[in-house]
Amino acid sequence: MHISPSNPADITVEALLQPIDPIAPAGVYLRYDPLYDQIAQARYAENASLPQGIWQRPTQQADWLLVSELCTEALLHRSKDLQIAIWVTEAWLHLEGLAGYSKGCALILGLHQYFAATMYPAPELPDNIPPAAVVLPLRSTDSSVEHRANLIQWLNEKISLQIKMLPLTQPSAASGAAPFSFADLEAARHQDQIHRRQHSGPQTATGAETFERSLALAPLEPLAAMWTDIHEAIAITDMLDQMFDACYGPANGGLLEIKSILHQMERAISPALSDAQKSEDTEEQEMDAEDATGSLPPNHEMNTSLSAMTYSPPSRTHITSRLPDSQLPSGCGTPIQSREDAYTRLAEISDFLSQLEPHSPVPYLLQRAIAWGGMNLSELLPELLQDQVALREVGTLLRLHGNNHNLPNT
Repeated sequence: MHISPSNPADITVEALLQPIDPIAPAGVYLRYDPLYDQIAQARYAENASLPQGIWQRPTQQADWLLVSELCTEALLHRSKDLQIAIWVTEAWLHLEGLAGYSKGCALILGLHQYFAATMYPAPELPDNIPPAAVVLPLRSTDSSVEHRANLIQWLNEKISLQIKMLPLTQPSAASGAAPFSFADLEAARHQDQIHRRQHSGPQTATGAETFERSLALAPLEPLAAMWTDIHEAIAITDMLDQMFDACYGPANGGLLEIKSILHQMERAISPALSDAQKSEDTEEQEMDAEDATGSLPPNHEMNTSLSAMTYSPPSRTHITSRLPDSQLPSGCGTPIQSREDAYTRLAEISDFLSQLEPHSPVPYLLQRAIAWGGMNLSELLPELLQDQVALREVGTLLRLHGNNHNLPNT
């Protein structure tokens, strides 16, 4: 089955999760196949802001439709490859916005659910153990697992930057208001801070006020659609991060940057939407999620510990505070469900405070505490104790040297 590149929205995740072959469900590794170079060339875009001197010519733009075609053909017929899945997620983001990003996350999630032990780059499996019997998380010392972790880091860092460029507000040209992306809003806030430091007295219209005007003049229907897309993206990103934790354990660097951007985008457009509109969009999203999880591709290897993970949108009920609901970190007021939930909320609190009190050290201390949460004792002590003598004394006291932990030797 070959899918037309002109219809990326018609490509289903279920189709891309079908086995390549009964004998080799994940297909073959394409890392050194010409396809990788073809995708790289299609993704390449020149920086239009760089001077060209006398050699003026049109700058090369990325061909995201071609990227989508090449990647989907490979995933359908040749290989279940994490790198290719991330590339097609990037392409769908450019072609379909946040809805495309969410579809890409669902694809990556499905690859981990059905091909965790066999997709490429493929880890080395113990002899005589079928892929379905492999115990997760995979060994972090495996070079292929390290490669996958690096791909996840790229996904978190690069895709978050591209999400920032998506339009948040699109007022009509007749309104005279400029459209804003989240990157525009960040730049406006930064300029406001510089202006306040350099000037005293009455302030002219700030970048934040310009955004508020753009938001107020934007049509409600696209804003409501963006709200729904953001919530769906938050839910599937949380789900994907949980899957990464299950598959890679401490090797997973997480998707914190993407989550942070999505939550900040949510807070940015929330004032323009009524509670009724938000509630209606959330209910529609829940119905769509139920439909999306109603059928799964057959005949896949599957780890039963992962099969219970289902995609459900985050709840925004039972929120109580003196602050408006739109300004609260999501989940505030509800019981913490797990360790992962606790650290997710800490990240949201850090993001919230960094916007509310950019001068305060508290958000940065919270971010450091979150990083510490992923360390064991021998990794944490060098972070806390800079004095090498004291560090060795504590290590001796706790007998960490005898357990081959990475503390300085005397």
